[in-house]
Amino acid sequence: MAEAVLYENPAEPQFPYQLAVKSFQWVPDYINSVTGNRRRHQGQAAQYTSLINILLVLSRARTSTMIVSNVLRVCSDFVSQINSTLNSLPSSSGATHHRLEIVQRTKAAFFVVCSKSPRFIWSRSLTQQDVGRNLDFCGPGHFTRAKWDPLREALLQVYEVHDSATFQITNECVFVDESADTSTIDTIFQKRTDLWNSTMKQLELPYRFDGVWYRGNFNRSEIRSIMEAETPPSADWWAQNYPRICFSPFSSTYFSASTQFDTHWLLLRSVYEITSSYEGKYARAMQCSEDTEKIFRSLHHLFVSTAIQSDTLDSLEMFNDFSNLNVQKRIVSQVESIELFRPDPDDPFPDGYGTCIESSGLKRLLQTFVELIRMYTVERWKLNQPLMYNYDFGVEGWYDYGHGFWCTDPLRTFKFKLLFSRWFWFDKGEM
Repeated sequence: MAEAVLYENPAEPQFPYQLAVKSFQWVPDYINSVTGNRRRHQGQAAQYTSLINILLVLSRARTSTMIVSNVLRVCSDFVSQINSTLNSLPSSSGATHHRLEIVQRTKAAFFVVCSKSPRFIWSRSLTQQDVGRNLDFCGPGHFTRAKWDPLREALLQVYEVHDSATFQITNECVFVDESADTSTIDTIFQKRTDLWNSTMKQLELPYRFDGVWYRGNFNRSEIRSIMEAETPPSADWWAQNYPRICFSPFSSTYFSASTQFDTHWLLLRSVYEITSSYEGKYARAMQCSEDTEKIFRSLHHLFVSTAIQSDTLDSLEMFNDFSNLNVQKRIVSQVESIELFRPDPDDPFPDGYGTCIESSGLKRLLQTFVELIRMYTVERWKLNQPLMYNYDFGVEGWYDYGHGFWCTDPLRTFKFKLLFSRWFWFDKGEM
């Protein structure tokens, strides 16, 4: 649990992992039923990352997660089923202590958090640093609206990687100088990622995570240089970069931590060159064709094998017959013969897709009244001072950022003239 592992707080009741294993066996089937095409469908990929983040909050590996309102309905159903499962466990297990709650704080985003979290900041007016603390960020408050400067800023990114796809689960900014010693930050970042993997293993769920540092053009140029080299990189370099190597506007990938890159280096480089040539040239689409997903799956299976199996070659040659060529040329020709990322004509972009749904002012006002009543009657623990923990990164002024307000209490900002706004009465941007 994050309380013990990240914040040295052994007082928080333990999540009953062993007892909950069988009760949560429904989760993978549920997620697959909702996001079956997530490797090639942008909307389902967004739903998938939201559901995985909620799982991490359930397992108490995260204090909370923040999600855009566009996927509120899917998340509400998932949270409801999770809470029903927790309620079904024996009362002696303490499972109900870990029930989840959806907390709306802005028009366009909401938190999912354990209702009895001692660390979550329940205030209805949150600073940027408050948000970062709620999300367990290494640098809470390290947000920037200016043009991103890779000399000063790095991104800590965590991907879910258990299958032939990479889904970005978190993406946080930390302010570091080019010559700064980042080893302490990396230690905390790795500890957090290991915790996420540990909780999924304890619940016997298949989801796994890897974290990478990203510094914009520095990484892109380095990856390009390495992938053009005639000799393969070191195992450490591959482990630190593989989630970002494969170009894909969707989530499918043919690389993984288990890729036998030294065995397949020549072929791997050729495939990389073909897929990278689509960068900036693919048609914008909600969903790409199933052929792209199938060929990426076959390549993923091929690259984790120490030898090219006949069944893998057969799965690639379902598209065209290049049997007169040698094996490597046959595979390259197959990849070249397919229009990768071709839009699915049956699933065009909906009108207004990408517009963030915003809750109406009336809905937010009513939610605030209900929350206040509950907080001062049956949920008084939310009035307690939240626990705070500062990592010692040895950097002066690390916690000096993010003191501007990210959201404000609707009761304090309400004005009579809002009653004449359409968006006070109706949600904005809903498809």
